[in-house]
Amino acid sequence: MLHYPLGDDADLRLLLPYHAEELAALVVRNEAYLGQWLDLARRFDQTKALALINEFLRRLADDGGIMLGIFHQGELAGMISNRWERAWKNSELTYLLGAEYQGKGLMTRAVKALTDYSFGDLALRRIEIIVQAGNEASAGVAKRAGYRFEGIRELSVGREDGAFDAEIYVALAPRWNRNGNN
Repeated sequence: MLHYPLGDDADLRLLLPYHAEELAALVVRNEAYLGQWLDLARRFDQTKALALINEFLRRLADDGGIMLGIFHQGELAGMISNRWERAWKNSELTYLLGAEYQGKGLMTRAVKALTDYSFGDLALRRIEIIVQAGNEASAGVAKRAGYRFEGIRELSVGREDGAFDAEIYVALAPRWNRNGNN
């Protein structure tokens, strides 16, 4: 099983079908918080968790993406995914973290680790993090991880309750430095 340490208290692990129950419980427990930004968090259950995990396992098999669990002291705290397009050497990172795990630096460490992997092993050139405008926590992660603000895409985040502006944060391979300089 893929396992990448994020320090003494946390690690990244490939999410597999047997994690579906734990992922569903995390998202359901945080539905009110995560639902502000992610339609996925609304009406989430074990069946949808399993479908999401299986989708990313197919992407991994097809060399098009990966989804990893962020584990803190052995408990699933969140997830991070990367969907890439090999021909263009670019990708989009997405993530979610349970509210009870925020403020520990977990997501910033996870973003840095997956970015390192994406620029190193995958030889990608560009990674975007797309944040719904107003999501200060998510934007803060991107900035602390060393991504730079590129601009706003107006009304580009479609959700059940309307369309919202997106803030685009970018890391480029030639400028990437794990210490947060991009």
